[in-house]
Amino acid sequence: MKKVLIILSLFYLSVGFLNAEALVGIKTGLNVSSFYGGQMNDDGTRRGFYVGSFVNLPVTNFLSVQPEFYFTSKGKENTYMIGFTKYKKSICIYYLECPVLFKLKVLDRGTLRYNLLAGPYYSFFAGGISNFPVGSDPVTEDIEYLLNGKVRESDFGFTIGAQLDIVVLDFKSWIVSIDIRHTLGLNPVHTREDELLFLIDQKNKTTSMMVGLAYVI
Repeated sequence: MKKVLIILSLFYLSVGFLNAEALVGIKTGLNVSSFYGGQMNDDGTRRGFYVGSFVNLPVTNFLSVQPEFYFTSKGKENTYMIGFTKYKKSICIYYLECPVLFKLKVLDRGTLRYNLLAGPYYSFFAGGISNFPVGSDPVTEDIEYLLNGKVRESDFGFTIGAQLDIVVLDFKSWIVSIDIRHTLGLNPVHTREDELLFLIDQKNKTTSMMVGLAYVI
């Protein structure tokens, strides 16, 4: 928790150093997440969310740095049959995620600005739960695992994406942004071999669509 507070402090203190073209905003969106790597690859996905805030710090007319802070959910969900009954196995992990993105403006059409995004992220485990049925047909019970202590306390990786900024004509200090991103984790979610074997060496990956509202300061 101390690490989170330090990052939050640095994140918002940076606003004090911004120039007149900088942006401060909020952003929210949905994601589709899954895992990759390890020995138990499958096509399971899970719908999740992002909610948080960001600042954008101009470096040149075309390049800026954009630190962000989000609360997000990731994981995956699988549906399968036992006998003639359909069951669901799911895992949901919550993170406090801190991307630091480089934003490159590739086209400026006045009220429409097209950008590319890329940069690393670092995130902290904030809780999680896994549910799956056990037993043969009929299933005898549904096991629920809290993931505290079974999932790594931190994750890191890389984010790439594209962003459209729309200048609100009647309020030129406000900008609406829409972006699509792909995030690839580089740190295994879980490596302990005595529990939750389906998570061994698995890494996070997400595809998301986000909408933001920013103010020029």
